Amino acid sequence: SRLVLEGGDPEVELDFTADGSHFTAKEGGQFLVLPRDGTGPFRCQLTLPGVLLCRPPGEGRLPKTLDWTDEFATKGGAKERAAMEGVRYLLKIGVLDAHFEIVGRAAALSQLRERASGRQGSTRANRRQLAKKEPVVRDLPACLLRQEPADAEAEGEAEQEGPSAAPLGGGGDGTLQVWSHPLFLDTEPTGLALLLPGPVPEAARSFAVGAQGQRVACRLGGPHAMRLTRGALADVAHWLVGSLELIQGGCAGEPLHASLGAMQQLLAWDHVSGSFRPDPRRILDGREGQLPELRGFKFTNRWVKDPSSEPAVFAALVQEMLLFYKAPLPVVVTLDLDQTLWFGECAEWPPGTYESGSAATGFPLRMVSTEKDETGRYPHLELHRDVPLIFGALRLLRASGAVRIAIASASPARGSALALLEKFGLIDGEMWLEIGDGDGGDGSGGATAEPTAHGKVGHLRRLAKRMGVPEEEVRERFVLFDDSERNVDSVREEEPDGLHCNALVLDPATGLTAEAVARGLEHHCKELQREREDGFDGRLTEAERLAPDREQQRKMRQDRLGRRGERQAEVDGGRASDKLRALRVDPGWWVAAPLDGEEVDWRLVELATRLFKTCEWPGYGTDHPLARRARAAADNEDAEWAYCALATYDAETRVHYQVLSEVSFCPADGTVQGTVRTRQAKVAESSRRANRYVSRDGTYATRETARATGFAPANVRLLPLLSSHHRPLRLLKRLVHRLEHLALVAELDGLRSLPAAGLAAGHGGIAFGMLAAALTSPAANAEAALAPGLAAAAAADAAAAAPAPGRMLLDARGCCDYEVAEWVGDAVLRFLSVAHVLFEEPTARDKQLSLAAEQILRNQSLYERAKEIRLPELALCRPFEVSATLPEMRKAACSLKDQANLVESLLGGLAETARQQALKDGQADPLRRALEAASHFFTAAVLPPRPPAAPPPPPWAEQLRRLNEKMPPPQRRGRQPPPDKQLQQQLQEQAAALCCGLGSELDLHAACPALLLEACRWNERDTFQRLEFEGDAFLQAAVSLELVARYPECDEGELTHLRSCLVKNLHLSRLLTRRFGAALAREFVRDASEAHRRAIESFVAGVDTTSGLSMLEVLTLTREAAAADAAPPPASAPRHDRRGHDYRKPLGDQYEAIVGLVLTALHGDVDRTWAVFRRDFFPPEAEAAEAVRVAEVE
Repeated sequence: SRLVLEGGDPEVELDFTADGSHFTAKEGGQFLVLPRDGTGPFRCQLTLPGVLLCRPPGEGRLPKTLDWTDEFATKGGAKERAAMEGVRYLLKIGVLDAHFEIVGRAAALSQLRERASGRQGSTRANRRQLAKKEPVVRDLPACLLRQEPADAEAEGEAEQEGPSAAPLGGGGDGTLQVWSHPLFLDTEPTGLALLLPGPVPEAARSFAVGAQGQRVACRLGGPHAMRLTRGALADVAHWLVGSLELIQGGCAGEPLHASLGAMQQLLAWDHVSGSFRPDPRRILDGREGQLPELRGFKFTNRWVKDPSSEPAVFAALVQEMLLFYKAPLPVVVTLDLDQTLWFGECAEWPPGTYESGSAATGFPLRMVSTEKDETGRYPHLELHRDVPLIFGALRLLRASGAVRIAIASASPARGSALALLEKFGLIDGEMWLEIGDGDGGDGSGGATAEPTAHGKVGHLRRLAKRMGVPEEEVRERFVLFDDSERNVDSVREEEPDGLHCNALVLDPATGLTAEAVARGLEHHCKELQREREDGFDGRLTEAERLAPDREQQRKMRQDRLGRRGERQAEVDGGRASDKLRALRVDPGWWVAAPLDGEEVDWRLVELATRLFKTCEWPGYGTDHPLARRARAAADNEDAEWAYCALATYDAETRVHYQVLSEVSFCPADGTVQGTVRTRQAKVAESSRRANRYVSRDGTYATRETARATGFAPANVRLLPLLSSHHRPLRLLKRLVHRLEHLALVAELDGLRSLPAAGLAAGHGGIAFGMLAAALTSPAANAEAALAPGLAAAAAADAAAAAPAPGRMLLDARGCCDYEVAEWVGDAVLRFLSVAHVLFEEPTARDKQLSLAAEQILRNQSLYERAKEIRLPELALCRPFEVSATLPEMRKAACSLKDQANLVESLLGGLAETARQQALKDGQADPLRRALEAASHFFTAAVLPPRPPAAPPPPPWAEQLRRLNEKMPPPQRRGRQPPPDKQLQQQLQEQAAALCCGLGSELDLHAACPALLLEACRWNERDTFQRLEFEGDAFLQAAVSLELVARYPECDEGELTHLRSCLVKNLHLSRLLTRRFGAALAREFVRDASEAHRRAIESFVAGVDTTSGLSMLEVLTLTREAAAADAAPPPASAPRHDRRGHDYRKPLGDQYEAIVGLVLTALHGDVDRTWAVFRRDFFPPEAEAAEAVRVAEVE
């Protein structure tokens, strides 16, 4: 089957059989009727060829020859019997389905037709699709999940199994078992403990928290089991809520688990007097908050912050927006009908059977049918809530000439649609209509007979023609609001299939809202402003028109369309947080408690609970139990108080009390002094005053921490809060937020506990720190995990020649280094995919190989795999936010590409962990171990699922070893004559020179003589292209892992630049010339065209072969080559053809084919292969220069 794609795309061949034949072919076909002399009786032999499109289960089932001994009187009878038995066999092995169709044919043709349509496969649509966001809720670890056993007997059994299996449960005596983890900050005990339903895994007990530059090392002590009653746990929870509010100035508002029975607020901070008062609340006002702001949408954000029910207010906002962005007026606001203006479908409504409901706005909001439907109910339609407001504002704008209103709907029920618009009061004489079959009106009943074959594109073109809008101005004037993503995407496409108009996808549940109209119009204005700045003429920008060649112009245009698609996804999904807010996420079960030794300090909890009810804080010298405890804790009168205090300089007017920690007497003047920290109260108008430090003279300071002195002892009141608790309680929410994810990562056991990962129990898995980094989005800005005994491990690494596994933990910010893991995984994934495709498709051509590998590598496929194994629920995607609660921070809006990248980051983490471990153990094959470690996850979680009866693919190493067997024999395309003896002699001489250049230890003549001759000349035959395909993927993976090892301080951007310089085609051409000499380099491309040979001759003559190239020299040569390519070449020696393809490319392709040849000849030994070529990229004599940092080179 052959399909020629539209739009200038190349021809795509979809071969269903390996040899391109058909089952019914007569000449050279598969039917063989015996005897062949034409006299009966006859019997038939049928040969079934191999099938490429689907992969039948089992090895050796195809090709297959079926032979029968049954005899027939006619040839036709024999062939019919053979055909029937052949179909039965194909059904049996899964090549044909139950409908006698080739498995996968319909899906493959559908994909090709979608590509031919130009919509689904466009760069803008793909990048917009990948930038779409969807809500994701991160899982909780087992140590924070409350799991009550069914009875006390079950709990007793769990307790006997040990700490790892003991759940939080109720015993027969009404108590609950919890696990106490003492908290240490910077190795110092804090006097606090986290009470959790289960023990925290040991790997997750050490980590860092805090903002960059202020990070604190935290450690949780070993778990200690204790039993508490529900009432005791409720008292601890109340102590925690009140203590947090003392530190934060009230309104702590962190929800604890409902089973704890804790209030969300116990105290309120009076910002006028600067003191506390009792104010217990279960639910805080305004907890849901507002919609988050859209970046750069100033007018939309203004409306979200301060909405109004007055059409005039919304109209004034839109008018100001259009004038601010200087948008061409009038803007045609084009609206869909069903699910956009109202709930329901107007096609289900017969005209003339409505009764309107009443509404105070003058717009009927509800239409009820007077006739029952088949279910016996009266159907009804209802306007979306903001539609009356929007139409009122649009009519005011239309009167001022700023907008025009149009309706574009594909509904076939034109009569019902018009009746509904009239009954709802939405239609008037100045509205433009394009409904159903194209008949429309502009207030005068005008009509058109043009068909609506092009959907919304046709609607808008007809509206523009009737409105008198020139074709070149359609994209500047029209904005579409539609609930159908397909309609919106078709309108957004560029000519000739689309209109390049701006449009917005609406949520059918909410329909057209005022915020959506403002967002769509502002997006339209911003896009037009960007086009004016870029000099866009409707097809190309000014920079694209000045591109040196068509290829560069194409790349620039694709990049621009991709960025436009990402912006469209952002504006379409700008309110994805609505879905997130609708998700109800239960908080984890945790609570912090004060300690007295190893047990809870119940006396302090009791005192605090009583004081929180009255806020009557005792003085230091009183007889209150808290004062007695404070005096008993102090060794002498001058010692530092153990408790925090509330102090003021003026007790009579009660002006601004401040919470002091580290309180002590000053013997010199008999005053009290202490440390003041900002409370970070979540208030609006008076937040600045509440967060300032008040000095003795009444002036304000905004320092984070200050030492306040000169308080009179009578103006100081004790708080039921220890000074040692002050700092850990301030960090508590950050600590639990980080613990939630690290404990979840630790429970994965290096991915071994994730069944879908395919890692056996004995597999090394991913080092804990590496796995935490791989499952942490860079947007999360999360602190890296700290392994226990980090200082000792660092000292051991410094003494050893190789780093410890998991060393790659931090980036330049001191956060989890997700980008490098994902960067390594991308290269590893490509090589594993190529090796798999080469093994599975032994006869496929180069284009088919690329398409097959792309099916594995494309982000949409990786996203689907990530969703199947629930990777997004394991990843940390949202940064810590002081104003958000912990349950809210477990919810995140993740793009499809971010979820797909998790697969690559895990592959990179597996490979890098195995490589570092191999170096530490002194193994000689670190590259093989790295790729093999990643191959298990690749086979189990990345490859598409195979049919149930299909055998699993062989291990990765076995696939590489057998590539020589899978390599097709050299073939000649077309009617080329076979090579003569002189050419054979030349190839033999080249092969000898090639082997000499690669080293005497490689016996390529014995390993693969046919492939050796094929690789001696650049050509476009299948065998050479497969070798090049294999070599290119291997170099990407090997160079990536080598760069990470050599430059651990470089970030992902620097590593990408280095790899690009090393594996780009021009540098490979340089390496080929340096290694094999200029004469042999010319022989390699003898069969190329004259233009290729001239450009290559000029390039080869300028290559310096005297010494090895250091990394600095490679970067310099790359920069110089880029500058030279930017300059116009001489007319006699062009470097690129008319399409922008480099004439020197065959030389680099030759080097990649030689790499593939060596890898195939060595039966997939990646370490020996890399040893052959490593010195080309990293010459030993240039190692001193390689130490130069990339930042200094740049």
